[in-house]
Amino acid sequence: MPLSTIAFTTTTFSLYWTARDPSDPLSRVRWCALSALVGSVSEVPLDKAKIKMAGSLPRALILALARVPLGAMMLFATDYAIEPPPNSKS
Repeated sequence: MPLSTIAFTTTTFSLYWTARDPSDPLSRVRWCALSALVGSVSEVPLDKAKIKMAGSLPRALILALARVPLGAMMLFATDYAIEPPPNSKS
């Protein structure tokens, strides 16, 4: 497993699962967005292939930021599937 993937998953999941309020959907959304942002930024310095393809570190960072919404939505969906909010009817 590439080192950049380890950095991404470690920062994203550890930040999200420890900081969110499971009973507050807005808290979940906020922490999903922040966790995905931190995870995407943390992997860039370690992802040599992405830097090389992008041509520079700043461009690689912009490419990584494009994944933040997708990462946040996937994290939110995973959390909702594992632990629905207490007042939901699922």
